[in-house]
Amino acid sequence: MTKHLIQQTVRTAKGFACLARRVCNSVIPAMSNLTFGPPHGDFILSPNPEMVAVLVTSRGEEYWHQGSREGSLHYENEAGWWSQLVLHFHKEHGFFVFFDSPDPTCPYVLVADESRVGTVVIWDPSGRRTLPVSHFVAPNVAAQAVREFCRSGTRTPSANWIPFNPPI
Repeated sequence: MTKHLIQQTVRTAKGFACLARRVCNSVIPAMSNLTFGPPHGDFILSPNPEMVAVLVTSRGEEYWHQGSREGSLHYENEAGWWSQLVLHFHKEHGFFVFFDSPDPTCPYVLVADESRVGTVVIWDPSGRRTLPVSHFVAPNVAAQAVREFCRSGTRTPSANWIPFNPPI
């Protein structure tokens, strides 16, 4: 049987939680190249992109602050190239949208207005994180990023993505 990949939450060297891949038998079927990890519950293989976008635009704290307190999408193509999109929700500021792949310029974060000043505290599986408020976008912007990621495994070309450099 071919070995397949599964996502596992780990901490990067900079202390930000991201999803890493681990080789595992018979977890993700070979025909699946997209997996959605909701804040709680089991991974969803080959999710309907519009369903995930609707979760982003219509669900609030009661959904996004359960379990791991983050949603994730993992994409892998036939050549083995992978990418991931991680979503964190904040009631007042929208979504923190984090993109990572093997590209050496990664990771990136989606921003709508870099001039917004202040910080936002979120909780992720590894604990408390303080992030710039400028790193949060409206749910409709996050939903556009989700749709593009589900389609191609890449960042939305028309959106403003900047390198993510969290404080150490």
